[in-house]
Amino acid sequence: MKIFEKFKENETWFMLKEIPKNHYFMIGLPVLGFIKEYPKFGAGNFIKKQITETVLGTTNLWFIEKELDKSSGYIGEKMTKNPTWAERTIKKVIYFCRQFFKISEKFRKINVEKKSNKELIKLLEAAYPSHYKHQSIAHSITWIAEAKKARFSKYLLNYLNNLIKNKNLKINTASAFSLLTTPLKSSFIGKEEIDFYKIGIEIQKNKKLKNLFRNKNLEKIKNNLPRQNQKVYQKILTHFNKFCWLPFDYIGPAYDLNYFLSKWRDLNLQNFNFKKEYYNILKKKEK
Repeated sequence: MKIFEKFKENETWFMLKEIPKNHYFMIGLPVLGFIKEYPKFGAGNFIKKQITETVLGTTNLWFIEKELDKSSGYIGEKMTKNPTWAERTIKKVIYFCRQFFKISEKFRKINVEKKSNKELIKLLEAAYPSHYKHQSIAHSITWIAEAKKARFSKYLLNYLNNLIKNKNLKINTASAFSLLTTPLKSSFIGKEEIDFYKIGIEIQKNKKLKNLFRNKNLEKIKNNLPRQNQKVYQKILTHFNKFCWLPFDYIGPAYDLNYFLSKWRDLNLQNFNFKKEYYNILKKKEK
């Protein structure tokens, strides 16, 4: 910390981002892209120095304020005047993200505990290039473009407001902006919620399962569930394996099976209507 403070002495630094539950692989090296990669894809050459600080698992990204402001202004203006460039940049991010996930998916089948350090380094080297690229590029049109002054968001809101006025539409600008920027596809959290309620419906429509999920002892639920209803038990295991990673961020932990079991149990004890809530969500999606 003393070295860090001394390094900041002669400049005004601004902390752009706090990233909780983070580690070096995820952001430590990719932030070099702020300096090395930006000029390569037309994002300017304004950022000369950047500090990545990690405190108790939270990563803080520091920039020299005047450099950040110049970079943000340049990228924000470029996005408004040349949206084709922004679109190309987004496509690059998507491409490298898909490459990263494609490589990472193979790791699911690897028992890393049995790998030597050299073998683990090779796995890291295989995944790193695509990770570095997508992390380096994506920040330009998000964090940097919006830094401090939210330039691009303000441009879009102003553009939308003028469009509404010119067409004499009776709609609130903020509401229209929210509607236009809401994804059409469900997020992973949304998908988990729907699947969670569907299993809850099966639990409540089966008298034995409904009674079992009134037991305050989770171990009894876990031990008796396979014997009482193997079909629902398998659906619960599938749900667990599919969504346990949701709170992981970059360093975990993930949800354990007890987390999901306790949610079904607690809601069941409260006589929560899974079926009603499930159809309420579907109606909202239709709207």
